[in-house]
Amino acid sequence: MTQVLFVSRPSHDKGLDVLLDALSQVRSQAWSLEVVGDVIEGHQALVTEAQGRGMPIRCLGRCDTPRVAEVMRRVDILVVPSRYENFGNVALEGMATGCLVIASRTGGLPDLVENGVTGWLTKPGDAVDLAIALDLAMAQPDWVREAKGAAVKKAQRYGWDIVQKDTLELLNALITAGSVSKDAQ
Repeated sequence: MTQVLFVSRPSHDKGLDVLLDALSQVRSQAWSLEVVGDVIEGHQALVTEAQGRGMPIRCLGRCDTPRVAEVMRRVDILVVPSRYENFGNVALEGMATGCLVIASRTGGLPDLVENGVTGWLTKPGDAVDLAIALDLAMAQPDWVREAKGAAVKKAQRYGWDIVQKDTLELLNALITAGSVSKDAQ
């Protein structure tokens, strides 16, 4: 059984409704969904309705960071179906813990998830496109294993020590090029 995960703060922009629609369309019926985070009022009815139709969904509610990491380590796929996303911390955290990430092609997510390499990108708000990506992931366990390994390696590039080093190198290059005045240091 493929374990699918959705982690979010309560917001319509995060796309839980898109994920539920997509899961109702996947060919494989061997999956379960765990939802981490508070489910917003409008989505609670969708979750309850989906559960009533037999969709295997478990809502874990709000969890602390160690618990979220624990859940991420044991699932197969993290879905980030956001309609809009700034950076995509949840996607990066999932990649670091070894999840295959299927995310919307919006905001900073395409900078994190390399389509076909570390995961898949889908059209924001498009349940059919998301269902296709989920079907592909569920049908290709060997590729998923490779993508998870590539995702972990990519996530390591976002460690604080590396980000700090890269930022300092960029600032020094800008100062050297005269783009930043030395008084601004």
